[in-house]
Amino acid sequence: MQKKSDLLVVIAILCFLFIFAFFFHLMSEHPVNAEITSFSPASGTYYPGDAVISSLYLKNTGSANWTFWIGCSVQDSAGSWYDILPHSVTLAPGEVSDTQSKTWQVPSDPLLTTGSYKVVMTVWKTKPGDATAIKLANAEKENSFQVYNFFDDFASFDTNQWSKSSFMLGRTHFEPANIDVNNGDLRIKFPANTLNGGEISSKDLYKYGTYIAKMKLPNAPSSITGFFLYLVPDFYNEIDIEIYNDPKGEVWLSTYANGKLQHTVTKDLGFDPTADFHEYRFDFYPGNVSFYIDGKLMQTWTDGMTTNSMHLLINAWYPNWLPGIATTSDQYLLVDWIKH
Repeated sequence: MQKKSDLLVVIAILCFLFIFAFFFHLMSEHPVNAEITSFSPASGTYYPGDAVISSLYLKNTGSANWTFWIGCSVQDSAGSWYDILPHSVTLAPGEVSDTQSKTWQVPSDPLLTTGSYKVVMTVWKTKPGDATAIKLANAEKENSFQVYNFFDDFASFDTNQWSKSSFMLGRTHFEPANIDVNNGDLRIKFPANTLNGGEISSKDLYKYGTYIAKMKLPNAPSSITGFFLYLVPDFYNEIDIEIYNDPKGEVWLSTYANGKLQHTVTKDLGFDPTADFHEYRFDFYPGNVSFYIDGKLMQTWTDGMTTNSMHLLINAWYPNWLPGIATTSDQYLLVDWIKH
């Protein structure tokens, strides 16, 4: 009885080896391979709900009919990946596919990371996700397209997006009456012969991404304009661009975390910020915050910033550490647009 069992085991092993050798021979005779002949990653700028489409052409460079799988992923600048469901296409040897497109829809999420995105498209031998899946071809592009959460051009004041502050800070009382929209600009008013100003704050909390405002500053020496992220309590969650409201052209950049000022530096703008509109920007990502003026990099820090979500604010006010000299005529901070 034992000899019969041993014989069956030997026969089973031989059958397995025969089948393995047969399929190995078939695969050797008919190797599976593919080439991406054309790659068209998404480009341009997108907002929540938009369809982001990337595509490729695929050629079967093997010697057997085969069903290939096409995968696609996009990666934000904070390092998070978004995978798109794969699909299959069957090609004869030497055949080139028609356009193989993949679509990613931008999520509607205030915490969506904004800025540049990477595109990766991959051709797989079998359905990706399986333990035996083999990658046959790959194409990718860094900084392929841009994603933003919103673009506000201030055709009107959006009460769903912004709130008007009312409290005292430094020498200034922020008054809602000093906030309006005029000719497509948000206006924050310094009324003549007072030290009052104004502030708007986003109702949503935001986190990683690019923040840009196009602004023309008031000519109101001893006051400042702030464009910044902030969350209470003071000194724990803040990333600041603060510009002096006078022609000399200086900007103060800073970060706060862990209850104290972490970084601060003053830079020369090289222009009069009260004379015309300019773009003020900061990029906030894990372990990195960078500041730009009109696209020019001014400062980068790789530590000393919070990792919490914060409100986005713009204000114009008179701090206690400046003389606090009121203007003799109404002055306005003008904001053409804000983008994040």
